[in-house]
Amino acid sequence: MKAIVVILILCTFCLDCSDETTISDAASIEFSDPQSDFVSSEVRDVDGQIVEFDANTDELIWLSTGQRFSGWPVDKNQIAEQFLVRFGTEDGERRAYFTEISPPTICNIEVNNGSLSISSTSVTVPVL
Repeated sequence: MKAIVVILILCTFCLDCSDETTISDAASIEFSDPQSDFVSSEVRDVDGQIVEFDANTDELIWLSTGQRFSGWPVDKNQIAEQFLVRFGTEDGERRAYFTEISPPTICNIEVNNGSLSISSTSVTVPVL
C-alpha cells in the first residue's frame, strides 16, 4: 500500500512541475478559407501529416510528436513570407494545405532527428 501512495505522490509532483508548453497551451492560429466559412488550425502536408502554428511564439508544431520549431510567423494565410495555406477538398472533407507561394503546390514536411525539412512537390491542392 505504501508503494502505491509513493507512486501517486511522485506522479502528481511530476505533472505539477512541468515547465514545458504543451500543445493544449498553444494559441493555435486558425486559417480561414476565403471561398467558404471553413476554418482550421490543422494544416496538412503532401502526406497528410499535420502541423499547427502557435500565435504567441511564432512556432510550427509537428502535431504527431508535439515538437516545436521557431521562426514561423503567420500573417493571415501566409506563413514565414514563403508559404501559403490553401484550401481544398479530399474525400469530401474540407482541408487546409501547406503550400509554396509559387508554384502553388503542396509541400512535403519532415522531422528527422529533431530537424525540420520542407521540400517542394508537384502535387496541387485537391479541388471539389
